[in-house]
Amino acid sequence: MRFQSLVVYALVPSFALVVTMLIGLSRASVRGDEPTATPTPSPVPEIGQGDVNCTNFWGQGGGVAADDALALLLYLAGVPQGPFPPCPPIGFVKQNSVSVFGDVNCDGMIDGHDVLLVIRHSAGLPTHAHQQQSCTPIGAWPAPGT
Repeated sequence: MRFQSLVVYALVPSFALVVTMLIGLSRASVRGDEPTATPTPSPVPEIGQGDVNCTNFWGQGGGVAADDALALLLYLAGVPQGPFPPCPPIGFVKQNSVSVFGDVNCDGMIDGHDVLLVIRHSAGLPTHAHQQQSCTPIGAWPAPGT
């Protein structure tokens, strides 16, 4: 019997606190004291060099990995895929630009070398020696063509 009364004494104050909070919230909404929702600006897309399917867009995790190499291989094979918003399509060339989205080594074309660099990067192997000097390092932002 003593245990039951202990449970009642423990639960009643918690229940009273919850009811008090709910009453306070309902009074605030009746008075119109609710905070006004402020629209948040859309973040600028941050697409890392080689992240062709945007898995690391806005902190979603992933980044440059084997699935990016697969997307590049499918592109090279002519297999329809994507789109991967907010990424531009693989092969996209921004107006007045020479950079191609998906060209990981910045040689002006998407080929097996780009796929190999993505695989090397995802395996933790060095890739900088295989890129053009002015090229953004793999995984770094911003990727050319974005």
